[in-house]
Amino acid sequence: MGGTSQQQISGSGSFARLLINNPAGAIQESNINVSFDLILNSGILNIQSWNLILGLNSNIGGGPFSATRMIMSDGVSTSLGTTKFFPVIAGPTTFTYQVGVNGKFTPGILTINTNNTVGFINANPVNTYDPSVTDPNNVLQYYWQVQNSGISNFTGNMVFDYLGADVKGGPESTYIAAWLQGIYWTKTATDNWPVHSVTFNYAAPLNDISGDYTAGTNAAIPNQIATYESIANGNWNDNTIWTPVGPYPACPVGGPNGYIVIVNTTVTANVNNCNSYSTTI
Repeated sequence: MGGTSQQQISGSGSFARLLINNPAGAIQESNINVSFDLILNSGILNIQSWNLILGLNSNIGGGPFSATRMIMSDGVSTSLGTTKFFPVIAGPTTFTYQVGVNGKFTPGILTINTNNTVGFINANPVNTYDPSVTDPNNVLQYYWQVQNSGISNFTGNMVFDYLGADVKGGPESTYIAAWLQGIYWTKTATDNWPVHSVTFNYAAPLNDISGDYTAGTNAAIPNQIATYESIANGNWNDNTIWTPVGPYPACPVGGPNGYIVIVNTTVTANVNNCNSYSTTI
């Protein structure tokens, strides 16, 4: 892809090698597969909400990478992100997800020490705070969604870079790494705050590293996602119709967005972006 105006990429087949050499970049209009290398010599590959799938023999070349030369997605939780397939691995192997959102380059460096089966790992950056935290004013205003399938006896680590501008509250020196698995947060003191990166270690062999990854103060991130149930008819964003189930704080103003929700009454979704981690009606 070369030129001076943005180009479009789509198709139901598989690209062998894809080279972006256009200062105006290229925009993805469907899910695409790349069997061999993706080379970013100039411009942004804007995948929007689509899935960019890189095969076993794919790597990301070109660079140097930045906010003007990267894989850019929409920055929302419903985007499909960048998927990379990995073979059986017996020694340290590194792959960098050269990803970000508009104006923000936030790569993820994955080091695999062992992996016993062929599988994929997907990374999607989200340009807001994780909705399941209890205090959004003391967490990173950014997180990464990771999904995987097929991997087994997986060991290694993942390092995500973030921008200092996305640090809120804190101070940043008190931030810890936080990984949401299911409904439980795992928190470790591995936020590398002077260089704006956060490290997650997979020391014990794992078959699943899926979840949300972010950073923040310990008090701002619960050990478990809170549950709220409705006790009266009303609007979703009326926090007075919700009560916590268990030892959780009162429902925040704006409604139980990002939490586990039990609906026992008639609740009207009266505003945009009503969302929950899971809902039982």
